[in-house]
Amino acid sequence: MRQRLHLAVGFSTSPRVMLLDEPTVGLDPIEAARLRSDISAMRERGISILLTSHYLLDVEELADRVVVLDKGRLVEDMPLADFARRAGFAATITVTGRGEPPTAVSSPTVSATPREPEAGRWRLTLSIKEWSAGALQEVGALLDGRAVESFDVTPARLEDSFRRLYAGKRP
Repeated sequence: MRQRLHLAVGFSTSPRVMLLDEPTVGLDPIEAARLRSDISAMRERGISILLTSHYLLDVEELADRVVVLDKGRLVEDMPLADFARRAGFAATITVTGRGEPPTAVSSPTVSATPREPEAGRWRLTLSIKEWSAGALQEVGALLDGRAVESFDVTPARLEDSFRRLYAGKRP
């Protein structure tokens, strides 16, 4: 409640800059989404927002730049899209189907890792390194003639980039 009161006071004034430290901590998903919407509206009105957060969803939805500090030292400072690209892939596609499973493949644009089929069903995880017509053609060729039941695309997230850059390290 104290955090909500502080935010309400900040929103009631007309600041030029707001510092928000973990603003969605302790909020349920509906309230967190509402708060992110309010913060976005403030940005659109020209208010500069400095956001510190370990919740990368907040960063993805609200930030233009990503700054990573390690023991008080600046180790990353770049546009959000540049940081997201550092995941090393554009998206992951998970495909499930029946019958004969696709085979593993690795190319400059797509890599596919099938899981062992169970009871006539298979699951394939594809890593799309970069979206292109060629990547889509490769995916189509890989699945051609197969009975596909589901096809789920998950774009690379900041969390993927963060994990890739700092696995085993503690920024």
